Amino acid sequence: MNNYLFNRDNSSISRYHLLDFIRSITLINMILYHGLYDLVYLFQVPIPLYQGNAGYFWQQAICWTFIFLSGISFHFGKHHLKNGMILSLCGLIITMITYYATPDLPVYMGILSFMGLASLLMIPLEKMLQKISPLVGIFFSLSFFFLTRGVNQGYLGFETLKLIELPNFLYQFKWGFVFGFPLPDFVSGDYFSLFPWFFLYVSGYFVWSLVKKSSKVLDFAKRGNLSPLCFIGRHTLPIYMIHQPLLLLLLEFIFMIKSKF
Repeated sequence: MNNYLFNRDNSSISRYHLLDFIRSITLINMILYHGLYDLVYLFQVPIPLYQGNAGYFWQQAICWTFIFLSGISFHFGKHHLKNGMILSLCGLIITMITYYATPDLPVYMGILSFMGLASLLMIPLEKMLQKISPLVGIFFSLSFFFLTRGVNQGYLGFETLKLIELPNFLYQFKWGFVFGFPLPDFVSGDYFSLFPWFFLYVSGYFVWSLVKKSSKVLDFAKRGNLSPLCFIGRHTLPIYMIHQPLLLLLLEFIFMIKSKF
């Protein structure tokens, strides 16, 4: 597996261990975050700090990093169609499992579904994006990301900054949630629509288009194979797929033992 987040290519290019390291740290944070989520919402353990702003900012830092890294890593894949299909299939599997296991909170358009669709969309878009100056691309992709950050909630703007309310008719289509326009009663345990997240993904792509022009930066990114941390970063998809069931089994075991004492 090369430096492609949730990728399954076996490429001969030199590895950028810095990306592996960042990906590993982010995945570990995601596992910890999901573990606390299970404690709070499934096992009813109150953790005020997690349920407040600190938990929200932590969650946002994790998903921002994952998506940004995925945009960077699109440069390294050779089989984008296969990768996109595999990610989409994994996302569908998670949707099906959660639909039956947690019917009150299924996962529609979760992180893997988004990654798969973003990868597939980049296939026809890449030639056009290559014609854009990286600096211009970074500026506009990040600008559009911040502008559309509130699309899921019905407005253009970022977080509490509401610039323009969007018309209600955009949120009346069954499959609108894929693009960022969910129905009023839409519920998902993990939700990453094309808008705004595809713009963050593209910004990562443009950042690497700029970075790869510097041999010094590339040499720095290749240093320091910090095993086993980098090992985790090279096997993100299988770890992601099994981490939640393992967390639930572990917590069930802990609470079963606790109940006997």
